[in-house]
Amino acid sequence: MPNSLYVTALEPQSGKTIAALGFMEQLSGRLKNVGVFRPIIADDCGPDRVITLLKALYHGQPPAGGECGIALEEVIIPKRFLEFMIGKRERNN
Repeated sequence: MPNSLYVTALEPQSGKTIAALGFMEQLSGRLKNVGVFRPIIADDCGPDRVITLLKALYHGQPPAGGECGIALEEVIIPKRFLEFMIGKRERNN
């Protein structure tokens, strides 16, 4: 069984939060641990309403290193983004 699930969409306000809530509801009843991580953030790693909601409802624990990742302006350089994501995955496995 895969140990991670990533919810994404091609545009904003497309139902990602509802999908994440549904997945968390199902997974929290079947798995011992669930967590929340946002790999791309708008600016700084401040409070995020979706992460705050999911953690409050499901007691999700962020992976080592935090619950949000790289700033959007850094994604413009794909190599930096890929190095970051590969490093996060390796640290959490």
